[in-house]
Amino acid sequence: MPRAATMLRQDAVSTSIRAQQEQAKHDRVLKVAVALPKVRRRVVRDLGGPGLTRERVLALGVRLLDLGFFRVGHQQYTQTNDSYGLTTVRQSQVTSAVGRSASTTRQRAGGGTAGGWSTRSPSASYGRF
Repeated sequence: MPRAATMLRQDAVSTSIRAQQEQAKHDRVLKVAVALPKVRRRVVRDLGGPGLTRERVLALGVRLLDLGFFRVGHQQYTQTNDSYGLTTVRQSQVTSAVGRSASTTRQRAGGGTAGGWSTRSPSASYGRF
């Protein structure tokens, strides 16, 4: 098979695979959209509970992700980009005070407020934690 024909065939296969991947991604997004209202109700319920329970801490994490304050995070991404997500943020990078919390990490590469280095969350956004 001539080289040009081989390249065209590879492009066609690549395009087909890409279309399948895009469809699978779309299907996953739809599943999340269906589940999101139930997840949000559970988060409100768990945040309203007393004490520092596992459910309450996880609900806070989900709420911060939902509000867009953090991305999930991955260790390899952190090492490559010096950018932290919810699963990679360090305790020394977050402070808490009555009615607010502040993170001194860059949540999204190049994003955030001026310089991308801090986020303040009013307590109304996540309940009284």
